[in-house]
Amino acid sequence: MTKTGLPMNEQKQKRRLAALALAGLVACALFLGACSPAMAVGGRSLYLDAERCELRLKASKERMQARDQWLNCIAQYRRVHAVEPRGGWAPAALFRAGEMYLELYRFSGRTQDRAEGIDLLQRVVKGYPGSAYNAKAQAALAEMTEKKSLKAATRTGKTISVAPAAPATSPPPAPAPATAVKTALKVETRSEAPVTVVAAAPKQQEEPAPDPMQAIYQGHDEQQAARPAALVNGLSPVRGIRYWTSPQYTRVVVDLDAPVEFTSRLLKPDPALGTGPRLFLDLAQAILTDDIARTVPIGDDLLSQVRAGQYDPQTVRVVVDIKSMKGHHVFSLTNPFRIVIDVRGDKEATATAPQPAATRQQPELKLPPGALAKQLALGVSTIVIDAGHGGKDPGAIGVCGNNIHEKNIVLSLAKKVAAMLEKETGCRVIFTRDSDRYLSLEERTAIANTSGADLFLSIHANAHARRQAQGIETYFLNLATDEESIRVAARENATSQKSISDLQGILQDLMQNAKVDESSRLAKFVQKGMVDAARSRHQDVADKGVKQAPFYVLLGAQMPSVLLEVGFITNPTECGRLTSSAYQDLLAKGIANGVRQYMQDLKSLE
Repeated sequence: MTKTGLPMNEQKQKRRLAALALAGLVACALFLGACSPAMAVGGRSLYLDAERCELRLKASKERMQARDQWLNCIAQYRRVHAVEPRGGWAPAALFRAGEMYLELYRFSGRTQDRAEGIDLLQRVVKGYPGSAYNAKAQAALAEMTEKKSLKAATRTGKTISVAPAAPATSPPPAPAPATAVKTALKVETRSEAPVTVVAAAPKQQEEPAPDPMQAIYQGHDEQQAARPAALVNGLSPVRGIRYWTSPQYTRVVVDLDAPVEFTSRLLKPDPALGTGPRLFLDLAQAILTDDIARTVPIGDDLLSQVRAGQYDPQTVRVVVDIKSMKGHHVFSLTNPFRIVIDVRGDKEATATAPQPAATRQQPELKLPPGALAKQLALGVSTIVIDAGHGGKDPGAIGVCGNNIHEKNIVLSLAKKVAAMLEKETGCRVIFTRDSDRYLSLEERTAIANTSGADLFLSIHANAHARRQAQGIETYFLNLATDEESIRVAARENATSQKSISDLQGILQDLMQNAKVDESSRLAKFVQKGMVDAARSRHQDVADKGVKQAPFYVLLGAQMPSVLLEVGFITNPTECGRLTSSAYQDLLAKGIANGVRQYMQDLKSLE
């Protein structure tokens, strides 16, 4: 023992920590000027460092297999709380640390990891009653309790897709207009008073503290406060079946209230029973409620109908009766959870696809003789333009004024692009939306496919917590290769960055039929066109280049397709430009020039 009453080793440890703290203060004074121990590095900066650590981890299979990599990122999140325990980033950091421990538990199987995760979530619930992450933590804890109670009843079988854990807490999308999609089974009727709510809504709190990311994005993504899914007797209700149809392509979407595991199997025709080919899905821990119809007639060239039934008390079976089919894909999307079934027909089909209600009214085109024929010969006659977000989903929030929303900027730009493309190429232009209305991401792709589009352009404005972020970039569908692409895809998909990692696992199969090379070439031309046009007036415009990432809105597109990020609405300078009609004219001209150059490039390859 020493004079202080502490054991010698403990006293040495305290002296060592004091020396380290003094060294840190000296370094801070030398390189950053005078600063306090707690505020030498702010919570926001530490949080962003921890977030980058997590992104690097989940972008590498090798890192994800190393336990120390997980613990390193968790420690970085916990440091945010240690530095600013009452700061706005503290509850977000504790929540992410808890979630990462629970994810690590799924890999390690160590009960200690699970216990650590639960402890951190409980600290958010107890210590931050006014934070939006309080509700998120309550929902995550309730979901864990629910899964434990249902574990014994989980069916076994070959699982082709397992839903990510987080997205079930987001609000459901607004109903799509009846003119744009055929809907059955009361698809958007969501009961506010289910028979049994397993995860109760959090208690009403005083005005919650602002979420750090809410200032830049108010769409339906992981940044919103959690709302537990409405389960019926512990099962996820099937809320409806939607579909889009054309002679060569049909997309069917099964909507549920919460993530489920499902299996899929294709059955060959059975002459003895007089049945044709059938595709069926078994949805575990799911239920059909009494107000749901059991049969959805389709009657197109590919499918006759879709049938849904309660196969057993905990399994819903969805059967797709097939007339003819070249190929199909089944995959899930999140936030809210839905299962997408894409059925492809013979490309040689000659029937003309019906136009959706959003088809642009074509003016009388005054073109040189043979101009339209030239475009048809190039294989590009119809272009679908998708203005991102819309309706109750405003997208990113601008910083250059009041009520500056991404949805309005990109719609205005989309209309300018359409006018220039019509004038310069003579192509038919179709909008996914030509007004301020909500569309699900899978519906936008379905409109492009069922319209027989030859090109698909989805237009967006970027956002970032760092206001200095700027520049123009263009994406095509593929596996993400860098952290920034993962972040952008997560935002545009209205889901979490974890979900992007999960999505990349199923993307390999989907990519077999995607026009990756053509999309990459289109992206290069469009990116160059936008940058050249913008720099003709503003030399400081940053060229962020062509990138690749798994965007929901591009999944299943059967034509060259790209997603454009035309600038950062969270950058004061770029926000001001994007709200300017003159700057939008520049961008529209650049996009149209890029498409035209791509078409000319196609001709040179013939």
